[in-house]
Amino acid sequence: MRKNDSGDDIDPQRCRRYDSAMKYRLVAALLVSVAFTGVAQNGQWEFRSGPRFWGATIAGRYMFSPPTVEGVETSVTGLLSSAYESVGYYRNPDGSFFRVPEDGTDEAPVGYNRFDLVWQVGIQQGVLPRHDVTADRAVAFLTYQGQFNHPFTEEERLFFASPRPETEGSLRGSVIGGLAYSVVTTDEITRARRGLSAELAIEWGPPFLHNTVLAVADYNRSTLSLRGYLPVFAADPVEGRNRFSAYLAGYGAIDWATGPDIPLAVRQSIGGRGPRSAPGGSVRGYGGGRFDSTVKAIGNVEVRLHLPAIVVPEVIPGLVLYTDAGYYLDTERVSPVEEENSGMLLSSGAGFFLDLFASAELVFYTNYLWTKGDVSAKRWVPFSLGFGFHF
Repeated sequence: MRKNDSGDDIDPQRCRRYDSAMKYRLVAALLVSVAFTGVAQNGQWEFRSGPRFWGATIAGRYMFSPPTVEGVETSVTGLLSSAYESVGYYRNPDGSFFRVPEDGTDEAPVGYNRFDLVWQVGIQQGVLPRHDVTADRAVAFLTYQGQFNHPFTEEERLFFASPRPETEGSLRGSVIGGLAYSVVTTDEITRARRGLSAELAIEWGPPFLHNTVLAVADYNRSTLSLRGYLPVFAADPVEGRNRFSAYLAGYGAIDWATGPDIPLAVRQSIGGRGPRSAPGGSVRGYGGGRFDSTVKAIGNVEVRLHLPAIVVPEVIPGLVLYTDAGYYLDTERVSPVEEENSGMLLSSGAGFFLDLFASAELVFYTNYLWTKGDVSAKRWVPFSLGFGFHF
């Protein structure tokens, strides 16, 4: 749950009303932030930028030689990302899952606010050329990643009543190495995607890598993720405008973390070069950060329908239908309730999206939870917002 403008907690009777109002304000901010999203390439330099919820990300890459269709590149990569964000934490002080009491009289203090700063420096070596574009088909990568979090203390929030060392802030460092493969392309007019991509990443966060300065971390994580896109129909464009197109999209991932001190950020996400909230968050309708665990498996399937372009060819509305599934297993057995240390998640839903100038997508979802309900035990989540497609 989030805060109101005065920083007060929102009780269960008001939280849905508040969430809707807050998300509409976020939509307005995101529409403005599209102007700051882009990709620029100048010879051997490549830059990318994009917004976060109340923040921004800037990434760069320098290729030691000019990119060619037939060759592979050796590159130095860098990233800086910062935001003031709301984060979910869904456990009672004893480690069991929080639920709103049936009488609905208690509040649901499952969220807190923090300042987040992430930086990366790495090297990337092309292994296989694409031939059709200058991007490499397969690459090997090795990246150092640092992350600083400063939570803004609110004693009534669940996170600050927990035994987690991150309640005072954290400074985490890790090394991420692996292999990535991609032959994904996007049609410039219809915006339909096609192709496959995969990534295998191993992350190592030893204590000596500034992991004992704020909080403590000592862990290893392995992540395998796959994505696939298959066009099923495309009407001929008219005057450079999309008329109607449809494609299938799928995503799958397995994430396994081990070690004596696994950080909360690792328990609440699937790793790789671009971490994502999981299992809650990756299975839509369940809150991001919920069901934190050490072993996670995620599967997503979507049908994306692009409708006729409106106003200008670069603004394309559309519909999305989806089903998400997830499994979690907590080998640390944080919850004293044994059945809470593993479980299945399943949700389905539909949404309306806007593809804005081939740089960002806004997606408005309605979700139905087939297995566990939300913290109020409700199965239908009438509104949620996604910035960018789910994968």
